[in-house]
Amino acid sequence: MLRIDGVSKTYDWGSREAIPALLGQEPDGQPVAEVWYGAHPTAPSPVPAAGTTLDRLLADRADEYFAGGAGELAYLLKLLAPGQPVSLQVHPSTELSAAGYADENSAGVPLDAPHRTFKDPHAKPEMVFAVTPFRGMVGFRPLDEAVALLSGLGSSPAPAVLERLRAGELRSAFEALVLVNGDPGPLIEEVVARGDEVGAVVAELAGHHPGDAGALAPLLLAVWSLDPGEALFVPSGVPHAYLSGVAVELMANSDNVVRAGLTRKHVDRRALLEATDFERAVAVERPLVEGPVRTIAPEGSPLRLVSATLEGSTALLPLASEGPAIVLGVSGRVQVATSVESQQLDPGQAVVVAPAEGAVAVSGTGLVVAAFAV
Repeated sequence: MLRIDGVSKTYDWGSREAIPALLGQEPDGQPVAEVWYGAHPTAPSPVPAAGTTLDRLLADRADEYFAGGAGELAYLLKLLAPGQPVSLQVHPSTELSAAGYADENSAGVPLDAPHRTFKDPHAKPEMVFAVTPFRGMVGFRPLDEAVALLSGLGSSPAPAVLERLRAGELRSAFEALVLVNGDPGPLIEEVVARGDEVGAVVAELAGHHPGDAGALAPLLLAVWSLDPGEALFVPSGVPHAYLSGVAVELMANSDNVVRAGLTRKHVDRRALLEATDFERAVAVERPLVEGPVRTIAPEGSPLRLVSATLEGSTALLPLASEGPAIVLGVSGRVQVATSVESQQLDPGQAVVVAPAEGAVAVSGTGLVVAAFAV
């Protein structure tokens, strides 16, 4: 069991207070959007006791951390705290990621180029687990809901979008509403003037990104409000934009993002349409609950997130994996123990655990999460 350090990401949409407050730190005025715990090559976690980073440690000690002695960390664990809406985006499938990554490499596009879309050849399904009340747009609304929201709106392009929705042409409707170059202002004003919940979200988005048609996305995308402990799984191809709150995010070990708007970063509307799955539905995950332990295992995904909310108690974490697990303290003070050793985790502190270390017990008071892949 080795301590690993998180790597902070100061994207401009991050909250300046939320993650520092969670970690018991004084804000320095910089936005802290995410803290990464993992082995992604662009920001691997330092392993202080080994004098290296997690990607190198796992490669050098593969026999210890992977069944069969070969493999790489299949996931990336994060703390996430939007201070303003995150870009409207889709994560591409494995096939699109591999092809796009190869194409951009062949074209000589540097990995850190602002106009680069594909940072690696992997898909990026993810789940978001609310630590505080958390809001986001994730997935398409039922068609009848979208039709009701567009009905009665006269500003362009609403009538054309409504006609396409009634014909069952969701892709065409999404393209006409969100991926356009015209002035969305009149329609935004008309939606906001209705004074309903969707209008409030549209106003929020337009306030941060004036003139961006992505602000109209709530007319087609579902807006979710998660209570602490609730989670959503976001498969590849599902459009989404997180809005506010603090969450733990678990995803495949990828940094591929195709953006449609609500951002100053590179937007690739053609790639986004190709990457979007217009059929996939999204629902709040139903965890397996055993006392204070909740296991979230999305259908069809190898990602697993285990949480334990402790009140001076002890629990065993069911880390059924043939690869390494990462255990992260989120709140309070938690002791993590195997048959060999134990370590204390304060908020934001994490350890990587090899499969051979056996059962992992946690005790104390607070919230702890563990991530692994099956």
